[in-house]
Amino acid sequence: MAGPSLHEALQTLASSHSERVLVVPISFVSDHVETLYEINIEAREIAERLCIQPFQVTRGSNDSRTFIRALADIVLQAVGGENSR
Repeated sequence: MAGPSLHEALQTLASSHSERVLVVPISFVSDHVETLYEINIEAREIAERLCIQPFQVTRGSNDSRTFIRALADIVLQAVGGENSR
């Protein structure tokens, strides 16, 4: 896994006196336990201890039609199918 971790990034941001954070969980295609717990609870608590406020998290791609269409196109290309809809 490439770094830095979110926890490390928060430490770095705090040491450079950043006060606000917006987390965009691009590593995940949908909200699930890791995004809901590790980011929204654990990382939020760390940010609070580091005086980073506000700490906000965007939603995952979940059921975005554009995202699903892009994934479908990638799959179709990989299996040699058509990628137009």
